[in-house]
Amino acid sequence: MKIFRSLLIAVAALGSAGKAYAGTATATMNVTARVTNSCTISAAALAFPDYDPAAALADTGTSTLSVTCTLGSTATISLDQGAQPASGSTAAAPLRQMASGTDRLGYSITQDAAHLVPWGGGLASESYFGLGVTTSVTVYGTIAAKQVVRAGNFADVVTATIAF
Repeated sequence: MKIFRSLLIAVAALGSAGKAYAGTATATMNVTARVTNSCTISAAALAFPDYDPAAALADTGTSTLSVTCTLGSTATISLDQGAQPASGSTAAAPLRQMASGTDRLGYSITQDAAHLVPWGGGLASESYFGLGVTTSVTVYGTIAAKQVVRAGNFADVVTATIAF
């Protein structure tokens, strides 16, 4: 039995022995990839609280843009004038209005909490530096006090664009 066992182990060892080679050769393989600048943007709704035309103070609200850009890339974020801008509105100085039927309720969107820097297009766009991860950019809105409007549900649509 010991002979059979020894023979079995020897056959197993012989079967697992590697092949013999006469020599080896090597080569290098270059691996490349090109990373391009890329950005995505999405927007949450800017919903103001109920507006009281008789109130002495403006209504304010905030929203967020979710932005993702390639690490190290630069971009500009612009907001258009909305679906029904007021007469005299421009990309750099937008005069936005929400509508309820034929009635209009003026509002502004700014880049800062103090509501001093308008947010539009061209010179009124915001610069952005890509971090490679999704970041939130705050949008600030204001409805000026004492506007003469009827009661109703007012709405507008503003398009956010990121150029990179």
